[in-house]
Amino acid sequence: MGKNWTKTKVYQLVFKQGGSETMAPKIVLVKPTPQQLQEYAGAYFNEELNLRYTVELRGDRLIIIVPGQNDFRLAPDELDRFVTGWRVFPMVIFQRDSQNRVTGFIIDSDPVRDLVFKKN
Repeated sequence: MGKNWTKTKVYQLVFKQGGSETMAPKIVLVKPTPQQLQEYAGAYFNEELNLRYTVELRGDRLIIIVPGQNDFRLAPDELDRFVTGWRVFPMVIFQRDSQNRVTGFIIDSDPVRDLVFKKN
């Protein structure tokens, strides 16, 4: 470290430009255990599209099975948020109820906004 630097914990980023200030909280990436990943496994259905996706745990990886497509890995990002590497929906955000049970997920991307799949 430089001579004038000290070790500290970072909690947010403050970006100042043109007289305005934007604050962003620190993002904490997660690394869930296979037992924690098992909570997300199951069948998910969207009534609007009459479409079912299945999420399975394979070893220590969560996989989403998309009818007529290759299977895609759900890579953990933040708590209940996973990235897929698939352009149709690059991110999946799982939802929980008041008892902290997984109840569904939302696909939120440029072509698709707030598409909800309920867990069966």
